[in-house]
Amino acid sequence: ALAQSESGPVEAKSPTITGSPPPAKPAVVLVVNKGYVRVFENFILAPGAATMLRDWDVHLLCTDHAVGPIIEAKTGGAWRCRVEQAVGKGAAETYNARMPYAHSLVRGGRDVLISDLDALWLRDPLKHLRAIDAGIVASRATYPLSTYFKWGASVCMGFVFLRGSDPRVRSAVDVLVTEPVHDDQGEFNQHLLRQVVQWDEGRLSRKSTSTSYGTLMAQNGTYRGLRIAMLADDKFQRACRKESVSKAIVAHCLALQEQGSKEQVLQSLGLWWLPEAKPGAKRVKASSTILASVRAALQSTSVEMERTLHSRASRAHGTTMGPLKRSDRPTVVAKLAGKSHD
Repeated sequence: ALAQSESGPVEAKSPTITGSPPPAKPAVVLVVNKGYVRVFENFILAPGAATMLRDWDVHLLCTDHAVGPIIEAKTGGAWRCRVEQAVGKGAAETYNARMPYAHSLVRGGRDVLISDLDALWLRDPLKHLRAIDAGIVASRATYPLSTYFKWGASVCMGFVFLRGSDPRVRSAVDVLVTEPVHDDQGEFNQHLLRQVVQWDEGRLSRKSTSTSYGTLMAQNGTYRGLRIAMLADDKFQRACRKESVSKAIVAHCLALQEQGSKEQVLQSLGLWWLPEAKPGAKRVKASSTILASVRAALQSTSVEMERTLHSRASRAHGTTMGPLKRSDRPTVVAKLAGKSHD
């Protein structure tokens, strides 16, 4: 178990998450595998991150057995895995492992933030999240396409806050998180679509600079009326630009294949705090041409584009046309411009 102290996370007894009152600190669930250790190091080295994390009950999930000893060695034992579970090397298996864990915390009345390790905290997100009057609070994405085209944006599971202290959230999470999880973001958004969300502003914008609110119009009275919030994209960024990323609260930057690896893209944006890149890694600059194509793609809401992308993915995988899986994922931009490191 992880708890916070003046020196950072240390070993402590695991809290009882069923039948006990929620602790003062909300929980943050982080997940890491061996391939993401450097991204984890970068996350905790972000300026001010150590101080911000003291306000959270940190749950570090390690999804292969090799990563625990590596992290303990690199941090001098200050960080340890709360759970070690071999789930496979793929990104999808790694991400999906956190959902049942977060589900159990929420059902026990905990307020829980799920944060990808490349969603870098540049300012304290807790103050902002606490000020939002909604049970589910998330940054904006474009995957899955079904919700993106229906609403104008989709819920990003790489930065989502589930307020388990709200009884409606505790009830709704049983419907929104179903096991086994094969595609956390795709399935969560599809469940929201089935339960029907009515957005106050009618249609969302993926690039909105203000928080958007919606209401779950489900027939089930135990969570009908649950409020959902989409965070302002300029404060919780996905398509990051060097000239504006410093103003973000959280920078969760997409990395297109043409731009290089996740590490290289974060370097180009000034968001990499490890002393050196991997041997032979080449620094790259974010291309204005690529950024222009990102903006154009995200603005498009063509139904024909959706059909084209689905057809393209279907041919590539030899399947019939249907919802894109997270392994195909990543976004409208990724499908137009190549694979992404998300």
